[in-house]
Amino acid sequence: SVKKWDRDKMLAQMREQLAVSEDPAILTFVHGFNTSFKTAARRAGQLTYDLQFDGVPTMFSWPSQGSGSKYTVDSTLAANSIPAMTEFLRHIASQGANRVVVIAHSMGTRVVSGALTELLSTDPDLARRIFTVVLAAPDIDKDKFIEQIAPKFRALNTPVTVYASKNDSALKLSKGINGFERLGDANTGLIAMEKIDLIDASSVTSDFFGHTYFGDNASIVTDIKELIDTSTPVDRRTFLSPVGERGEGIWKIMLDPVR
Repeated sequence: SVKKWDRDKMLAQMREQLAVSEDPAILTFVHGFNTSFKTAARRAGQLTYDLQFDGVPTMFSWPSQGSGSKYTVDSTLAANSIPAMTEFLRHIASQGANRVVVIAHSMGTRVVSGALTELLSTDPDLARRIFTVVLAAPDIDKDKFIEQIAPKFRALNTPVTVYASKNDSALKLSKGINGFERLGDANTGLIAMEKIDLIDASSVTSDFFGHTYFGDNASIVTDIKELIDTSTPVDRRTFLSPVGERGEGIWKIMLDPVR
């Protein structure tokens, strides 16, 4: 069921939950393109359950049209939602949680990236309370992220985690529409960036389009859980192995890890 509350009532309940929680943390999920409110809520609930998250789960729902034919409309709506996302992050980061975790998918990573860079510009101390940021299958212009967004993320306290795949048909279609490579498409190679943990998830199974692996695959869910529960760095997480020399910041998911 859905009940409409005003902001102050919602934030008050959040503070009450944090006060009695063994893990006073906030988890926020931000959905992607072609996602209805109902589907986004179900995914947020699934993540909360699968991650065994004991803190306060939240969801930011920007007004996707929930239609595969409305890509350009969703692109505009996602961009228009950045100010509201910025305000949302400002509020949840101010409620006294020990940790704020943000997991964004697909086009939702644009909303989060835009909001977080804005918050880093206007209130960097508050932005650094957002402890963990996961960008799954990001439908973001690759060059724009490397040149404009990633350098700003260096001001955060912990690295931003990015999952990409060579088997993501949705991002291949996005490249065709936009004319530029997408950050979450690993086919053209992953480029190491300072304070960005790039994880190649090409080996995992997912839906028909290979786009929702972040929530469909047990290896990915386990990796995210290790990240948010214990802040375990990439070189010590169960299902990850380095690509090339250690320290390059590029890793891959192993389905049968030997440790």
